[in-house]
Amino acid sequence: MKRVLEFNAGYGRLLNDHDELSLQILCEQCDDVALQLTGIHPGADAANKLLTDAALPSATQVRGSCIGIFDFSSSLIGVLIIRQHQPNEHDWYIGLLMFKPDMRARGYGHKVVEAFQHYVWEQRGKRILLAVMWSNPRAMAFWKRLGYETARSLEPMQFGRLMQSGVELQQRLNTYQNWPTPTMPVMHDRSVFE
Repeated sequence: MKRVLEFNAGYGRLLNDHDELSLQILCEQCDDVALQLTGIHPGADAANKLLTDAALPSATQVRGSCIGIFDFSSSLIGVLIIRQHQPNEHDWYIGLLMFKPDMRARGYGHKVVEAFQHYVWEQRGKRILLAVMWSNPRAMAFWKRLGYETARSLEPMQFGRLMQSGVELQQRLNTYQNWPTPTMPVMHDRSVFE
């Protein structure tokens, strides 16, 4: 399969139906994420839901992708779900960034986000947004360390069994100065959606 994202510790490629078993195993390994967000263990169809939700068509030209994050031994260690043109034409939205428990706090998240930001910037994207729930202070600290700022407060929403509230964070790319020159290609394709 074609790689769409590379960083110095691994790579990312679009996931499809052939990856459903590996993604399901990842979802089950990340049981803590599902419990924290929804209060429910991932079901037997968790991978199918991620793949389907990421690819939902939209009349507003929102395009989404489910990118698998792999180490260099080609083991699936994480997933990044993104949407282009959400909520506006030059905006991109991170729906989920999740890593296996033994791959967390090892720098993978920072490397993936940096590579993705650079890709969005190359595509003339101006802003990346994501939602972080107050129930996840580690995620809040992670995104704040990467320079994401509060865009707005979110009204309480039902996620599974839990009512969650949080904030939408943003990183404005049009004002980003001194973008580092990558030492290797960051994204291979002109667009992950073409």
